[in-house]
Amino acid sequence: MKRVALLPPAQRSISRNLWVGFLDLLFFPASIICSGLLWIAPRVSDETAFRLTHAIMSFFAYHQRGRRRRNIRTAFHPAQWTEDRFQRFDRDHVDHLARTIVQIIRLAEITPQEFRSRCSLKGEDHLAQALHDGKGVLLINDHVGNTWYMRTLLAACGYPVAAVTNRIPVISLRKYLEKMWEHFGISVTYVGEGGSSAAETAFQKNQIFSVSFDVCIPQRQRHGLWLPFGPALLHVDPGPARLAMRNPVPVLRAIVHEVHNGGVDVELEPAASAEEGNQRPEELSRRWLESLYEDLSKRPAQWWQWSQRVLKQRSTSRE
Repeated sequence: MKRVALLPPAQRSISRNLWVGFLDLLFFPASIICSGLLWIAPRVSDETAFRLTHAIMSFFAYHQRGRRRRNIRTAFHPAQWTEDRFQRFDRDHVDHLARTIVQIIRLAEITPQEFRSRCSLKGEDHLAQALHDGKGVLLINDHVGNTWYMRTLLAACGYPVAAVTNRIPVISLRKYLEKMWEHFGISVTYVGEGGSSAAETAFQKNQIFSVSFDVCIPQRQRHGLWLPFGPALLHVDPGPARLAMRNPVPVLRAIVHEVHNGGVDVELEPAASAEEGNQRPEELSRRWLESLYEDLSKRPAQWWQWSQRVLKQRSTSRE
């Protein structure tokens, strides 16, 4: 196996800062647009905010439809996806993205009590049981539904929540999210800036540590693995699985989806863990992806990654 030479910590820090600065500059036009949206949306009705956000998302979704459709054909049976079904999927997908963004934009302006009335939480007994031993909980999640609604709901219910997430290169949106996290008392660490240490600290304090398992961001590409995702392969970061194997804590999975009235349902359930005989990170990640694929088959329009990731056929890629 070829070894990857690692830069000294100081050089890695400089390299990361240069990369962050480059992305902030590259996405500066998007930051201006987002600033306008963040200013307007709280001052208009939900319907107006949705229409405005929908128009912006429709523009980007139109230019990403080729990748989205290729991914759908790779992940599911192509014969079942007619042109009419693709068009319905595109409409549902953009509608969901627009509603989710409006939900996030309004989060920092509402009280925890108001927020709890908009969501439902199932499986809370699993969480209470997991926290009972005092070792903390690893909460794995994906990008189906509104991930930040899930984390915020738990914080609003009084649970101590910490998370690791990607640093969004859109400055105005990143600053807003940081304000929202502070508003609800969520401790957040950016990927590449000490996530493992933050997880260990959270477990020592008997907190919930939330991490996504269905992505592999550019800074972590060399760590990623191509793993089965239905009939396809998805490139994921095994980091969350390694956390689960290094830390003997309960592992729960958060299933999030939007319901017909615009509300959000969050369900917590026990997830596959190293204690069940999964001896390697890739084995554990496979188990998690199997559960995700099953859920995604029921609600394909609510996965954010259709336009962001590239799926591969198993027959043409090495697992």
